[in-house]
Amino acid sequence: MGTSNYQRSPSTPAWEHVRDAYRAGTRDPAEVSRRVVLALAPQTRELMAGPGVATCLRTLLDGARAAAQHPVEAPLRNATSVLTAAGALRSEADRRLALGGHASTYCAIALDALGASAVMALSPATGPDLPNALAPLPLARLADTYRHGHLHALTQRFIVADMDRCLSYFVSRDLSQFVGTDSFPTVSDARRLTSDVGFYAGRVASAVPLTGYEDRLQAALSSEQAQGRVHGVHDILGEAFRESLDAIQGGGRPEDADPVAGSPSEGPD
Repeated sequence: MGTSNYQRSPSTPAWEHVRDAYRAGTRDPAEVSRRVVLALAPQTRELMAGPGVATCLRTLLDGARAAAQHPVEAPLRNATSVLTAAGALRSEADRRLALGGHASTYCAIALDALGASAVMALSPATGPDLPNALAPLPLARLADTYRHGHLHALTQRFIVADMDRCLSYFVSRDLSQFVGTDSFPTVSDARRLTSDVGFYAGRVASAVPLTGYEDRLQAALSSEQAQGRVHGVHDILGEAFRESLDAIQGGGRPEDADPVAGSPSEGPD
């Protein structure tokens, strides 16, 4: 799966307001992020936390449970390093997406977010927010998120990575039109804003408290029915994602973040 930046945003007043920011050469990631979130159609908001995206999150959470209870079982049984474990979880999510018939830009973004958040969760830190992806596999780190009631933190890692990538994607769809103009003279200028918006959105998402979801996450993973696990994680993801989008729309303050170990259009964006 992959994302395409050739699809343009809809021709609606709200998205035109976003493009006005690019025409003006706006470099403030908070303002650009706010305009983007205001422009999102309700259907797009749902797709961003849809069943396919929830499948990726559930795979990550299932990995934590498996590491705690059955570390020799799939998908982690052959993992020997952080990278191979993250790759195994991503491959398992890809398999589940195919079985469920899920295919969208947001599923592709979620797969990338799953890999990134798995690396962060598994890796011993080598500096502020810098994982050592080549370290030997410390399954205990992942298992502890399940054993010690930190599934909400693992969920937040995923949402932070996913929100970063989603907002970057929305910016990249239209910003290329303005490269070479007075607003964004170089490709580097456009890339910097795209990166800054993604980073800002992720930091705001990291400040949204998710501790209140821990019991529901534990219950969802413990459900004997597969559909119960699916729906439980999907419902939680939808609520948490809406909270993050609302925080971005409200001009959230990323400096409040805890470290983590408009007129909508009618159709989708």
